[in-house]
Amino acid sequence: MDGASRLWVFLKVILPMSFPAVAVTSVISFIAHWNDFFRPLIFLNSFEKMTQPIGMTALTGAFATGNLSSILAGVTLSLIVPLLFYISGQKYLLDGITAGGLKL
Repeated sequence: MDGASRLWVFLKVILPMSFPAVAVTSVISFIAHWNDFFRPLIFLNSFEKMTQPIGMTALTGAFATGNLSSILAGVTLSLIVPLLFYISGQKYLLDGITAGGLKL
């Protein structure tokens, strides 16, 4: 690393070492924002702009008399994106969690 610039040291040393921590933070943040209910409920006022959790409550109907099969189908479809995101980042999640707990 003798003679390397700050950018080169960042790209070749710091970034690869911090990648598991960044991956863990991004997966947890994505799932938290995917499941956010109250913030979109406050700001959105039309059915065209609804997020997935608010759309799921719309499936229940006016007096919670919605069709149970359509609600369960919506729940199943809503699990696909976070599950794929989690599976794609599972290796980095494990690396990031164990890196913080190991004593070197």
